[in-house]
Amino acid sequence: YLPRGKVSQEKMQEILELMTGQLERLTAFSKTMKAVRSLDEYPVQREETEILHLYRVIQGIAEALNLGGEVTLFLEKPSWEDENKTGFLDENIILEVLDNVLSNAIRFAHSGISITLETEATEEGLFLLLYVEDDGPGFSPGELKQAVQPYYTEVLEGEHFGIGLHICSMLCRVHGGTFSIANRMDGKGAIVSASFRISE
Repeated sequence: YLPRGKVSQEKMQEILELMTGQLERLTAFSKTMKAVRSLDEYPVQREETEILHLYRVIQGIAEALNLGGEVTLFLEKPSWEDENKTGFLDENIILEVLDNVLSNAIRFAHSGISITLETEATEEGLFLLLYVEDDGPGFSPGELKQAVQPYYTEVLEGEHFGIGLHICSMLCRVHGGTFSIANRMDGKGAIVSASFRISE
């Protein structure tokens, strides 16, 4: 893309810096996983973070993936009005969940993936909500029942892998949230929902 002038030098530098950060995060995640006996013990390191910062990181990831793929990723505009809204969150955990979900969605989407990032205040606290929708074939009935279980064995060629979804489910849980999978109401693809508790 750079030699053909499809992306500027500055944008390429920005993407390379983003990719370097992602690689460092994955390396750190791998080292931590070797040190703990199970995902239940994974350490959550919450820091007060502007939600808009996380949104922009995800925006950068989507832009980078859009450069080289046949599937277009679209990040929905957030509905919150306060640009200074903050939450206490572990950015690495949230991005690990996003990576796992996106890798699945990209494999199965026909042409498009939609990402939504929102916040919700409940009696239990403030939650960050992450939704990823694709326009692929959706989850099979067997996957809907078992895909988030560890080492889901009824995996045929062309089906979603369970171990990545199980990791997502466990990471959401240690961050005080939930993880679920479903098919879109219009029957045209899958939707994955992840929540993270981000209040103190």
